[in-house]
Order: sequence, then C-alpha cells, then structure tokens
Amino acid sequence: MMNIMKRLFLATLLATFFFSCIEDDDINVEVVEALPYNITISNAGNYNATNASVSILTQTNGIVDSIQNAIFESVNGVSLGDVLQSIAVNDNYMFLVVNNSHKIEVVDRVTFKSVKTISINSPRYMTIIDDTKAYISAWGSTNTGDEVSILDLESLTITGTISTGEPGPEAMLLVDEFLYVTHSGGHGSSEAVTIINTNADTVYKQLTAYVAPSAIIQDANETIWVNCRGAYTQDWSSVTMAMIKIDPTTQEITDTIELGTSTEATVRLLKDNTGQTLYYKKGDGIYSLDISTSTVNESPLISGSFYGLGIDPANGNILTGAYNFTSSENSASIYNKSGELISTFDAGIAPSEFYFFE
Repeated sequence: MMNIMKRLFLATLLATFFFSCIEDDDINVEVVEALPYNITISNAGNYNATNASVSILTQTNGIVDSIQNAIFESVNGVSLGDVLQSIAVNDNYMFLVVNNSHKIEVVDRVTFKSVKTISINSPRYMTIIDDTKAYISAWGSTNTGDEVSILDLESLTITGTISTGEPGPEAMLLVDEFLYVTHSGGHGSSEAVTIINTNADTVYKQLTAYVAPSAIIQDANETIWVNCRGAYTQDWSSVTMAMIKIDPTTQEITDTIELGTSTEATVRLLKDNTGQTLYYKKGDGIYSLDISTSTVNESPLISGSFYGLGIDPANGNILTGAYNFTSSENSASIYNKSGELISTFDAGIAPSEFYFFE
C-alpha cells in the first residue's frame, strides 16, 4: 500500500511548483491541500442523527501533535451522515461506511474531498481483496439481510451480491483466497461464520460458532479468533460472551473460550503489534488475552466504560474511545501496553475505531 506520507510530499511538491511558475495574476490554479495525519478515527455519532464524523490526528509515541475533528464536513461542506460504522482504505481512497444513512462515502485519502457516494442498505464493514475488488457486509433493508456485496474498485460500483443464508453479516477477514464472514444476526440471531471463496464469489463453507460472532482477527501463529458477543439475559441486564478459534488449514473450529458475563455486548477484538496478545472490551474495561495460554483474565487491563478500541501497530499503544450521549465531543485516550495512561484528547461523538498510517 502506498505510503501516505509520499502522497503528502508529492501534493506539496506540486503545489510549490505551480506557485513558482505563476507570473500572470489572471491565471487561477487550484492547489490541493494535503492533510497531514497518521491516525484516523471513525466517530459513530448518535443513532438517528446526522452527527457521525471523522477525526484525523498526528501523534508521536502517544503524544498528540495535532488533531482535526469533523474533517469530512470541513472539507466538503456537508454532514457525513448517521452512524459511521467503519472505514476501509486502499492506496487512493478512504471508504466511509455510514450504516444508518445507507451509503458509503468515498473520499480522497490525501485531501478528504468527496469522490463518490455508493448507495447500499445498512452497510457494516468493507474488506479490500485486491486492486480491483472489495466485499461489503450489509444488513439490508430489513436489518436481517444475509448478503455480502461485491464492489468494483475501478468503477466504484456494486457488481453483485453473495447470499450467505445467515442474517447480519458483520466483520470480515481475508485469509489467502478465503473470506471469513462473521454473522452477528443483525436484528435477528445467528451463530455462523461463513467462508467465501473469493475466486469464485461463492459460499465455500459455513461454521457454527457461538451466539452473535461479531469481530475477527488472525494472530501471529495464523490462528483465526472470533469474538462472539453472546445473547443477553431476558431482562437485558447482562450478556455471556465467548471467543472461538479456527484453524485456517482445516477451516474448522478448534476451541471455544468462555469470556464470562458483561453488562454490555462487545464487538471489539484486536491484537498487539506482535500478534501475541489479544484485546477485547467488556462493560468494565479493556481485557487482554495471551494467545499462548488462552487464559481469561478476571480483571481488566484498563478499567472504565469504553466505546471504541484501537491498537497502534508501531508500538502496541492502546487507544480507547468514550461515549457521552449529551456531548458534541467525546474523549479518546492513549495508553501504553501496561495500561498506563499517556494522553487524552477530544474527538467526535462515540469514537469507535482507529486506523493507522505510516
């Protein structure tokens, strides 16, 4: 993937060249402003509101150098929409998956200027396969849909769909030519992980995991882990969660690890910069899990109520987002791998996911 700093340098170089060549006051040259950042934050916003946003910042070892909130609105003069679910990135574009506005906003990676709006009912996540193709999980018009859509990255148009037979396709992971799709069930229920053959765009296999598989990663040993947020009790007071392990060679479930109960369902699952430690979120904080022992810790590494979670791949720092329903800005924090606070800063409403760039 093209280093974004190279694109920033080229944009600055071109701007300098144009200015040095202008001698006639009647010549108008549009200078593209390159926005410097090494972290992007998706701020979900409030449900049924149009206050989703994107924050961009530069930081060094956990210390924030600069931050710009609501960058999409600032650049394009319009609101982003209702519930920014996730973001996907390739060499040229950033794809802003806006769930409750039923669209994906495509913006230039360097300038954040809008390129195209792709209409799709209740999109959730997007996984880029190669230079020409990506997949989009979506819940459809009923929020119980089972389809994964195929996006042509050259024309930026949806060219087909794959019916999985299970509601609520969610987070996805590409392993070789196979796409692993979790199914949270949407507004229904599911225990499935679907495996799609990306060469044929067909369902290859389906696994029965645990209630509401929602997040998925691959560790340093290439084992696939799926975080299942579980089912709430009848009075909605707590939820029982679990993690499952999948062998990518046999494509079978090898273990189920119960994570205990929580006051809220978690959909975050990340790994540290070595791939040896996993992090997940429960109602009382951020927990860690050593892949060599699979031992579940009884106490959180970082205590508190968090909405978002991210791991800096450069140093393993842990980023969290808080959610305050009554504020137009929510805080985000950066901790070291030991769980010690480094810095806190203001982001948009409900900072949920963090994306890192060189």
